[in-house]
Amino acid sequence: MLRRTMKRLLNNGWHCIVGFSLIFNGLVLTISTRYFFWPPHPKFITDFLNDDIVGYTGILIGIGMIHWAYQEHGSYKMNRFLLASSSAFYTMLGLTELMHSLFAHPFTPRMEWGTISDLVMVLVTLYMARESPTRDDE
Repeated sequence: MLRRTMKRLLNNGWHCIVGFSLIFNGLVLTISTRYFFWPPHPKFITDFLNDDIVGYTGILIGIGMIHWAYQEHGSYKMNRFLLASSSAFYTMLGLTELMHSLFAHPFTPRMEWGTISDLVMVLVTLYMARESPTRDDE
C-alpha cells in the first residue's frame, strides 16, 4: 500500500513539491499575523494580506495539488485550475514581497529571498503547465 502510494505521488513529483511548498507558505501566512507590514502598502491592503484567508487559500491549493498527484487519472481541468491558482498565488506573494524589499524603510525586515523563491516557484508552475499532459496525449 505504501509502495503504491509513493509510486503514484512520485509519478507527479513536481505537483507534490509545489503542493508541499504551498502548504508550508500557507501555514506561515496563517500563523504570522503581521507578516506583511505598512509601508509600502496602505492599511486596507495590509489587513487583507495578513488575513488568515490568504494562508488558507495557499493550504487548500497545496492540498489540491497533492490530491491531484495521488490520483491515477486526474482531471485535466482540475490540473489546469490548480496550476493557474498556484501560479497566481505565488505571483501575488512574490510581487508583494518585492514591494516590501524595494520600498520598506531601512532597518525593517527584508524579503529579498522570499521574493526570489516565490518568483522561482512561479517559473516552476509555468513549466509544469507547459509540460503537463492534456487530453490530446490520451
